[in-house]
Amino acid sequence: MSGTFSSNVNFTVAQFLRRA
Repeated sequence: MSGTFSSNVNFTVAQFLRRA
């Protein structure tokens, strides 16, 4: 669960930074 959550957050952050 922790690994999945971290991966999801990392992916979301990456998408946000790419959009910014």
